Formats: sequence, C-alpha cells, structure tokens
Amino acid sequence: MIEPITTALILSLAVQKFAEGASGKTAEKLIEQLWTAIANRFKGRKRTEENLAVIAAAKGNAPDAQKKVETVLEAEFVEDEDFRAELAEIVTQIQKVEPERVQQMLVGIKTSKGIKAKDLSQEAMGVADQQMLVDVETEGLEFDNLTQKQ
Repeated sequence: MIEPITTALILSLAVQKFAEGASGKTAEKLIEQLWTAIANRFKGRKRTEENLAVIAAAKGNAPDAQKKVETVLEAEFVEDEDFRAELAEIVTQIQKVEPERVQQMLVGIKTSKGIKAKDLSQEAMGVADQQMLVDVETEGLEFDNLTQKQ
C-alpha cells in the first residue's frame, strides 16, 4: 500500500539517507536526491540548516529537529506548490522502486530443541512491514521483552 505523501513521509524518507542499509541502491539515489533538494532549499536559513545538521549528525535519529523541519517544510509548501510537487515526485519514485520494506526477525525457524531469547527489538524508519516470529516450529519458546517500533 502506498502512503499518502505528507511532509512527515517526505522527511522520514529523506532522513533514511543516514540509516545504513535502509534501502536498495535505486531508492538510495532517490533518497539522496530528496535530502539534497530539502537541504538546498533551506541553505542560508540558519535555524533550519542547524536542524538539518542535527538530523545528519544523529544519523536521522533526531525527532525534535525533524519535527521542526517538518513544520518549516509545510510552510514552504504553502508558498511554493512547485517545490511540493518536485518532492512528491521523488517520493512517488521511491515508493515505486521500494514500495514496502520487510523487516523480519525469527522467521522460518524449525527446531526440536526450543528457543530462548531476551531483549529483542526491531525498529523501522518510514514504511516497513515488520514481522517477528513467523513460521516458527519448535518444542518450546521462551521470550522476554520483545518490542517493535515504527
């Protein structure tokens, strides 16, 4: 399913530039293009440049800075529909080449010895189908603290 194109989606895709292995090679180039378009747009705007630098330094894990950039981006879209259309086109291309990523953990395991695991976590940025404990066949399962975040 393709998500509607919102400022939150645009920025969450752009910050994937900093998440290693977050996307395939084709999407990687498009994500780089998306980030560059946003960064170039706000060159010379001190606060937004600072927030973009915080996002880059935190490898995309800076929710406060990201929210501030989303707000500025939304205001920019009000002023310039062509800019919004430009970014929406890049996002559409990303969605076509990488419509959904699947993150899997503990999938397709068959054992008669049982499984014990503690503190397993899975976190996705952007659109992802997260799967944990799929097609597991075993005599006994022991899990403690399984988490998924998106």
